Amino acid sequence: MRTNDSWGRDLLLSVCPENPSNRSVARETMVVNTSAEDVSRRNMQNVNRQAEQWYDADSHHNRNGNLVTRLWIDGRQSLQEFRKNIGVKSFIFDTQRNWLGDLSGKRVLEIGCASGNSMSLYLASQAESYLGIDLSPTMIETLQGKLDERKLTNAHAEAIDFLSEGFAPEPFEVVYANSVVHHFRDMALFLSLLRRRLTPNGRVVTLDPMDTSTIAWSIRRPLLRVLTDGAWNRPFTRRTFERIQHHFTIEKVQGVLGASKWALPLTVVPGMRRMAVQMGCRRHERDRLRADVLGKDLWKCLSVMLCLRPLSESDLHRDQPSNKTD
Repeated sequence: MRTNDSWGRDLLLSVCPENPSNRSVARETMVVNTSAEDVSRRNMQNVNRQAEQWYDADSHHNRNGNLVTRLWIDGRQSLQEFRKNIGVKSFIFDTQRNWLGDLSGKRVLEIGCASGNSMSLYLASQAESYLGIDLSPTMIETLQGKLDERKLTNAHAEAIDFLSEGFAPEPFEVVYANSVVHHFRDMALFLSLLRRRLTPNGRVVTLDPMDTSTIAWSIRRPLLRVLTDGAWNRPFTRRTFERIQHHFTIEKVQGVLGASKWALPLTVVPGMRRMAVQMGCRRHERDRLRADVLGKDLWKCLSVMLCLRPLSESDLHRDQPSNKTD
């Protein structure tokens, strides 16, 4: 398979192949591009080392960090409970499992598997081979224990950075990433590496937060400057979807917590919890039906699931039209 760098080199040389000065320009351009990629990769790896220490200490559960971070962690835990109560959590699992399809005979990679969850164990039990990777050795040890306990000899967990040059496995048919993609500052570089980790007909299934609604943007953006874990949290913007489409076809999309998010504040009002859950359930159904295209209903959501297919080599450098839009 030709890499992005080889494509760029061939394009530059084809402009004037017999001109020595043109060849010199091509070589210099390749050096600059490679150097920039290396610098960006190292910068992200430095941030990942900070994240490794954070997650290895289980700080997101132990409420370590500054006061704002501890309050934010409490808020996220309340949101998780709300998602479960109105059916969003089970909807995410069922939707992703449907998008993943039949995993028999397939090699599956889970990026950011942490200590494993119900989806991790489902992937490991269904795939021909499963590899879960995470930055935290402590969490990886926990997941490996779960896999061993269930005698899933086809499954393995490894503490390694996805960006590491030492991580060079054979391509996978399926990649699963739950709340992971938004951690990478250089989205273009990450997406390029992700595409290279896939077979030509492979697929990626993800879930990530978004800052495409006014309420999410106005709350999250100021907080990211002061949160202890803010350096590796970059929720999706509309621009993120454009970057994704330079490397992948967005085959399926589904937003959650759009209209339903407005029921969350009612859960803290005495005597209103039951009404809040009922309201959240109704509005979740609306999100399910309307937030499945790139457009206004999706932009109102707090999180998004994506099913991606890698672009072919011939399509990589063409401008791609948006997926379904309003």
